[in-house]
Amino acid sequence: MLYEGNKFRKIPSFITTDSVLHNYHLFFDHLLRVVETEKLAPELADLTKAMLSQSQSQYEILKGTDWENAARRNVGFFAVAGKLLDPNMPIPPIVKNEAEKELALIESHQGVVVSPLMDIDGSGGGDPLLEDYSQYIPRGHYERTDLLKAYFKSMMWYGRLTFHSKNENETKSALLITLALDKENNRQKWEQIYTTTSFFVGKSDDSTYYQLK
Repeated sequence: MLYEGNKFRKIPSFITTDSVLHNYHLFFDHLLRVVETEKLAPELADLTKAMLSQSQSQYEILKGTDWENAARRNVGFFAVAGKLLDPNMPIPPIVKNEAEKELALIESHQGVVVSPLMDIDGSGGGDPLLEDYSQYIPRGHYERTDLLKAYFKSMMWYGRLTFHSKNENETKSALLITLALDKENNRQKWEQIYTTTSFFVGKSDDSTYYQLK
């Protein structure tokens, strides 16, 4: 009624872009939430299970070699993500200690400390990965459901833990993950997630499968 009255009285109305931008944000947030709930979260759970299985197979093959530690790290990497997605998922015994430490740090929202998994058996050398575990607190629409909370934490885990190219052992882990993605239809699952999230929030700044394959 305010604007209609201005029209009859020939009074100019000043309308800011805030209302348009706010509606755009609401639409964007709703669309992202629906896509994550119905498509990305289930796809991520399937991919995580498949990658954990592949990582365990790699570990069995590489035991006793210079690649054993890198393979064990990957088992823990996907075990933590799987546990965040499904609390009932069992943790492989070979990484139970490190994985449980990571999960405890995530749930307590601990500040910046050395990642137990990335520094597995002291493989981080003199420059181990420092992770800020306060970042795992779900926010925004991720607070709405348990599914979205779990999805948020697991995606945060995947997105924040990096494998440093200057660290030979971590580079081995990254290469093993790349090889595991080439098995079965793992790459297709990963690409479905990556291309969708890239559309919404932009491409990764870090090296990905495409640079390592």
